[in-house]
Amino acid sequence: MRISKDFILFTKKDNIGTCLFISRTFHDEQHISQIICPMPCFDLTTQQPVQNTDDDQINGTLTYTYDRSKHELE
Repeated sequence: MRISKDFILFTKKDNIGTCLFISRTFHDEQHISQIICPMPCFDLTTQQPVQNTDDDQINGTLTYTYDRSKHELE
């Protein structure tokens, strides 16, 4: 049973918060069958982003970032 098409999740552990947003509405409209979901992390005390030094993860996120012009050409 599906209650809605869009979902947002906030987590908190050890003073680090994360946020995840998935929009099935967007996926259906753009005919997207696979996604990669980056999860930004932030320090709950300072409200500043936690810097990730894993270059492979950063590059992977940039590689799979949604490119609207690509979908418009197809």
